[in-house]
Amino acid sequence: MGWDQLKKARQTGGSGSFFISLKDGETVQGVFRGEPYGYYRKFPDKTEYADWADGRRFRFKVNFVVKEKDEYVAKIFEGSKTVSEQLLDVIEEYSQDAVFKIKRAGTTKDDTRYTIMHVRKLSDDDKAALDNVKLKDLKGGRSRKDEKETPEVEEEIPF
Repeated sequence: MGWDQLKKARQTGGSGSFFISLKDGETVQGVFRGEPYGYYRKFPDKTEYADWADGRRFRFKVNFVVKEKDEYVAKIFEGSKTVSEQLLDVIEEYSQDAVFKIKRAGTTKDDTRYTIMHVRKLSDDDKAALDNVKLKDLKGGRSRKDEKETPEVEEEIPF
């Protein structure tokens, strides 16, 4: 994270501003860009694992470009396996070159449901503008290959 990003985070409310965060009944419109990043996580631990193990659930992150005032801004949308299946269905049906609306219903981890709806196809002008948006690094979490993995240790330095 560079100095400019730190300043922008302070002005926009902190690191949470990089993520799509919806409350019950809220919606956001935007465009999915780039490749999604999939991982496994055991709630409430925030560590991201590359492999499944007992108690871990599939999660994914993908860049979701939204329009703020007159500028396009990349944010991160994070979801579960169920949401990823819905996302795959709408991308297969409409392609990634479309505007989508994401709606949240529910207030807790157990009753929350997301719906992804097609709004419209992107125009050539939209596509050109979106190509200039810098996407977020999705692998920024604490990622580990396996819970039992230990870091490689180089030879001890004698001092």
